[in-house]
Amino acid sequence: MQHRGVQKDAVGAATGMKTPVTLSKEEAAKQRPAALKAARVVLKLFFSEKWNRRKSAMRILRERGVSRPRAFLLSTKLRARGCGWPAALVRNIAVASGDVARFIFLKCLRFGVFLPVIYTSRLVKFFKTKVSSVGSDKPLESN
Repeated sequence: MQHRGVQKDAVGAATGMKTPVTLSKEEAAKQRPAALKAARVVLKLFFSEKWNRRKSAMRILRERGVSRPRAFLLSTKLRARGCGWPAALVRNIAVASGDVARFIFLKCLRFGVFLPVIYTSRLVKFFKTKVSSVGSDKPLESN
């Protein structure tokens, strides 16, 4: 049984096809444009797996009737077992402030970018249909 990549040269030489040269992760990362690198960092902050897990855990706790302050205390107690109260409190404050910043950023993005674009496109469609339907009306007949 052949393994991927192990016999790449032999397979390419046997069939007469040229095998493409692939880049490693590091080489591909170096060749990315600077704007893409910056956007990737920002998107990583706002759409990470940790944040999604934390959000779903909070949703489950809310469904079970736990308030946000109570969930904050619960997570502080759980973290305090491993690293002590001061470090757990600092960590929870950092996580909470990151969540608040993420929430504010996403709401501003929604209300400042997405909704204006959506409503502007709807208005344009509305006026296009109204303007095109005005010319097709029959003229009024006078008696």
